[in-house]
Amino acid sequence: MTQSSTPDYARAKTVGLADIPVIDLAGTDSPAGRAAVAAALVKAASEIGFFYVSGHGVSAQLCADAMAASRRFFELPEA
Repeated sequence: MTQSSTPDYARAKTVGLADIPVIDLAGTDSPAGRAAVAAALVKAASEIGFFYVSGHGVSAQLCADAMAASRRFFELPEA
């Protein structure tokens, strides 16, 4: 099977947590800032597949509440 016909998941690589990019949304108040963030998102999504987002303005409490709700959901028994 040639590389061009190899499924994407077969070419996946392992990365450490430190290798996952952090993308800061704080600079999106200008066209140039939005373009830079968009380029960083495309690069992170296509090269790593994951990214962290900072500068989003969501409170730490809301993030903690969402994580707690997610944990409760996934602890539910299967139907």
